[in-house]
Amino acid sequence: MDLDIYLKKIKFEEKTGLSKEDIIDIEREIGFVYPIEYKEMLMKFNGGYGSIGGYYIDFWEIDDILVYYDENEDIKDLIIFASDGCGVAFAFKKKNQSICSIPMDSLKKAYSREISANYVEFLQKMYDGKLKY
Repeated sequence: MDLDIYLKKIKFEEKTGLSKEDIIDIEREIGFVYPIEYKEMLMKFNGGYGSIGGYYIDFWEIDDILVYYDENEDIKDLIIFASDGCGVAFAFKKKNQSICSIPMDSLKKAYSREISANYVEFLQKMYDGKLKY
């Protein structure tokens, strides 16, 4: 799927993306297989920020994702991958790849809320101005 329509206003870091091998190693480390569409983005870019629709989003670099995952025991079934710049993180739910929002000041599973069934729907809702978190 071509995600360029959603990502055209994102300022991606100048760093090159990750290799397929890097992504496989990371997936093994965290016990989660990223959605294909997210992997495609990771292979092009490693982090970036900007707007999708009327929403600001900061896609985290993979090193930041791994640090948060390693340091936050209570949310091991969530993989944070982005934030809104105002204290809310976005995470993949490990069991089904759905997207949750979670307040960054209280990173507890009990405060997470499912906001989208998958990564593409998450981007589409942002683009359409219909993401509620």
